[in-house]
Amino acid sequence: MAKRMAKEVAWCSTVFNVYSIFFFKVLNIIVSTRYMYPVDTCNILCLLFCPHLLPAVKIATKANPWDGKTLKAQSVRSQLEESLQRLRLPSVDLFYLHAPDHETPVEETLRACNELHKEGKFKALGLSNYASWEVAEICTLCKAHQWLLPTVYQGMYNATTRQVEKELFPCLRHFGMSFYAYNPLAGGLLTGKYKYEDKDLSQPPTGRFFGNDWARVYRDREWKLALW
Repeated sequence: MAKRMAKEVAWCSTVFNVYSIFFFKVLNIIVSTRYMYPVDTCNILCLLFCPHLLPAVKIATKANPWDGKTLKAQSVRSQLEESLQRLRLPSVDLFYLHAPDHETPVEETLRACNELHKEGKFKALGLSNYASWEVAEICTLCKAHQWLLPTVYQGMYNATTRQVEKELFPCLRHFGMSFYAYNPLAGGLLTGKYKYEDKDLSQPPTGRFFGNDWARVYRDREWKLALW
């Protein structure tokens, strides 16, 4: 574990100059972090960058209902506070609910978020991976209870994954929410560096589609002959 952590830190140091140039030349940068990233790489990056680049960048973090966590009030609070501690920040600009927790009443989650916002621990609320009807339900509940409304939705969107156009985009427009796309290059499929035949190689190239814990998920989703 220590060896892997050292490797991650070394990698972060290597890309520091490249990222710094990017941050100084591009406005409205949002760095999205979450506790479930491998070896907390994003938090390491933030510790390197934040002293030099804040307030040039905005920091986001997430609460998720996986790995023994839930979106119950106490879990939402502990996930946010642990992220703040790891980031060494008193608050973040954007706090996401990473995905629905169907075992927890959404009212409990939203009430907890409203309390954390009142305490100054984040500035804006976001949603990710929620269905259109769930977004509408959440916004309606927040208005009814005068809780903090979500203003950002983070979702998968690229040339091969466009399901959000039919229902989600109209929903977000109706409630005045911004859409932040993730996976815009389909995990690297749209970069042109892969060939369909790569999946049959005994030593396939590295990247999102090979040699990591999420590789099979990405191949099952994107590695389809019709997309090549």
